[in-house]
Amino acid sequence: MTIMTKDRFSPIEESAVNEGFAEYNSIQGHQSPRQPIALVCYSEDGELIGALDGYLFFDWLTVSRLWLAADARGQGRGTELILAAEAIAKERGCVGSTLSTYDFQARPFYEKLGYEVFGVLADNPRGRERFFMRKTF
Repeated sequence: MTIMTKDRFSPIEESAVNEGFAEYNSIQGHQSPRQPIALVCYSEDGELIGALDGYLFFDWLTVSRLWLAADARGQGRGTELILAAEAIAKERGCVGSTLSTYDFQARPFYEKLGYEVFGVLADNPRGRERFFMRKTF
């Protein structure tokens, strides 16, 4: 056996891993392929000022990243991106959304949108906390 460290899977490896997970999950009675989603927000002059990416899996939206340029914050664009992702998830039959954030990031923002903390990981990074949050639709 050989174990290799890589920054990313090759396309062939990515496909094999995805197929392996899908096969195992199917054997367990769960047919739910991971569906990536990506939303982008551009300013009126064509500059990328925000983005959200994540995926739909097992009836839930997982928000991986939500980013806004510094001068685009506080104007409702983050809310628009989250609500747009949630609308896609609801349209595709999801029952809720999950994400994680840190104590130095956006927990109050997500709480205003109806997310609640269901888990905390201390010292991630050291001396800080990571919050796992969810919202049911």
